[in-house]
Amino acid sequence: MNDRFSQYSTGTPTAPTGRSRRRDPRKLIAIAAAARAVMTARGIRLTQVSDVARAAGVGAGTIYLYAADKEALVGLALRSAAEFPLREDTEVVGVDSAELTRLVGEVVESCFVWPALRAAATTEPTPATVAVVFAEAYDLVVAQRRLIAFLDRCSSEVPAFAEAWHERTRRVYFRELEVCLARHAAHGVIRNDVDFGVASRALLEMIVWMAQRRVGDPVTPACGDDTARRTTLTLVMDALRPRPSSAARDGART
Repeated sequence: MNDRFSQYSTGTPTAPTGRSRRRDPRKLIAIAAAARAVMTARGIRLTQVSDVARAAGVGAGTIYLYAADKEALVGLALRSAAEFPLREDTEVVGVDSAELTRLVGEVVESCFVWPALRAAATTEPTPATVAVVFAEAYDLVVAQRRLIAFLDRCSSEVPAFAEAWHERTRRVYFRELEVCLARHAAHGVIRNDVDFGVASRALLEMIVWMAQRRVGDPVTPACGDDTARRTTLTLVMDALRPRPSSAARDGART
């Protein structure tokens, strides 16, 4: 990935020589958060070190006391998005391709877990089980909204991010949710007249908008987080409610 980063690197100054300068943990946190915010908004390619410095409220030269190069800034941004601990030693942070690949793998494995969905594969199918699965999804998006936004924006530029986020996380989750819905439909718990691959994606998109994108939308509904969550999950369960058969509907009309 170093070759890929070289095309949008602003250059890597030589790390300070002589006596090592102790880094301020508060500045490290600010720089990591600024890198995360700027890269989420602009992507990695268009992010300049000066942009990060401006957002962090430090001089551009200060950045290189905390990150050896732009790739190291990406590592700091990822750690900030995942709320992982930042290194507070006295050396300039350096990150190579292998370390960044390892880090994003650790991030997705730690931050994206869905025990309720996994349990639903073996427990007795009930409407309550389905409700818990979607509540878990909503709460996971809320908890990881910054990380999701960062990975969504930057995965197209970093193959290791794309593989970890799209292939090992999102694709796996969609597949497991589709199987879960199909299993519950087969037991009559939810409706069985829809394509469950499409249904799982459609319902999750509603959840993602309300749990994540609603926050930054200028025309978002005027409601609190609790109302947004409760309303969304009610609509999800209503959408999955079993439909009466045509014979039952005909009987109800007579």
